[in-house]
Amino acid sequence: MAHAAERGGRAAAVDGGASLAPGTIGRRAAEVVDDQRRLLAENLGSALDGRDPEGVHDMRVASRRLRACLQTFAPWCDAGELRRVEAGVREVTRALGRVRELDVMRLRIAGLARRSRPERALALEALDARLERRRRRARARMMARFAKVDLDRLDHRLRRLASHLEAAGAPREAASPAASRANGATAGGHPPLPNGAANGGGHAAAATATAGHAPASADVAQLVAIAATDVLGAVSAIVDREIPAAIGAPEAAEEIHQVRIAAKKLRYLLEILAPTLGAAGTRLVKDLKGLQDRLGDFHDDSVLDEALRAMIARSAERDRKLLASELRRFRSLRRRALAREERAVRAAIASLRERDFAGEVASALAAAGASTGTAAAAAAAETSR
Repeated sequence: MAHAAERGGRAAAVDGGASLAPGTIGRRAAEVVDDQRRLLAENLGSALDGRDPEGVHDMRVASRRLRACLQTFAPWCDAGELRRVEAGVREVTRALGRVRELDVMRLRIAGLARRSRPERALALEALDARLERRRRRARARMMARFAKVDLDRLDHRLRRLASHLEAAGAPREAASPAASRANGATAGGHPPLPNGAANGGGHAAAATATAGHAPASADVAQLVAIAATDVLGAVSAIVDREIPAAIGAPEAAEEIHQVRIAAKKLRYLLEILAPTLGAAGTRLVKDLKGLQDRLGDFHDDSVLDEALRAMIARSAERDRKLLASELRRFRSLRRRALAREERAVRAAIASLRERDFAGEVASALAAAGASTGTAAAAAAAETSR
């Protein structure tokens, strides 16, 4: 599938294999920032060249992981420097977005055309030619935005930030909304985790450390505490979201899109926290990847369906009846596949809900040293942002 690289391909995930020893939070932050900075730099040439779609993809994934890292480790960063770096990284993500979306569609169409009879392959080639023209325009806009970012300066700032994080000691005060929420949640400065019917969804989450788990160091506990509200908010946005029952309804597609956004955010956060969560963190990321695969397939075909609808309308307006008729038949087939993919997404979300995925995440956070209590208001606020 077109999203295979993001769901485990060339774009390197944050390494979460090793456990995190006490006193290494700044070092962990520096490692993640520098790894993703390096991936940005390594894929820049390919993205600018424009011939390899994976260069754009890998650079965009690295920028997203960087943003998750900056959010998580904000209390260890200088607030002014953090704002400047975040603005630059966010602009990179946005600059690459439209080009990547068109690349995914074109790759999808190419795969479908190879398996189609000649008449249909020719119709899909006409659609691809239109998308290729749109990609050229999107790439021109991407290059213009890159020029405004000053990628050399961004690279320098990321290097400097990694060096500062390497030497960081205690977190800085109120460096981010996440840190502020954490510092105000309990007397100990840690946001509470669900206990009983917490997190606004009635999840029976275990809020105490698992038996035999060694006590977390203060800095590890504080890192997990700072990230806990964002993690639990993303979990709630996945398992508690109310998706309209009608298959194929536009409102349902929008809600599923929001689940996809939350799943990406949650995966990036869990990958960063994985060394503090041990085997539980690795398992949670693996389980989340299965949902992301289904969400990615559904999203890709939803975008393709809209492109087909627009091309059919355009062909009809220009009296290209044969092309419109062929694309209309093809769209009808793809919409049946889209309905199957939507059912698969709904089933995957239901499976996570039924096994109490939210409770498993809460237990992993608690075992890593975050405080217990009630997080309903924080998680609900995060979900509604």
